Amino acid sequence: VSFSNTFIARARALGLNASPHTVRHSFATAMRSKVPLDDLAELLGHSAIATTAHIYAHEDKAVKERKKSAINSL
Repeated sequence: VSFSNTFIARARALGLNASPHTVRHSFATAMRSKVPLDDLAELLGHSAIATTAHIYAHEDKAVKERKKSAINSL
């Protein structure tokens, strides 16, 4: 029995649809607006920052709204 299978089974028992991958992705997305991208890439073990930016660290709505507000205030 692997860690991943055990994790998924326990999550399902709690009524959650989650895997180690979804937890990692959620962590990266949440941290994207809080830490510099190079630090996040290091935390995730990526050798290329572009990997982190492209695959894991999608901007959340709050970040997009702050950018939009900043542009609109110019």
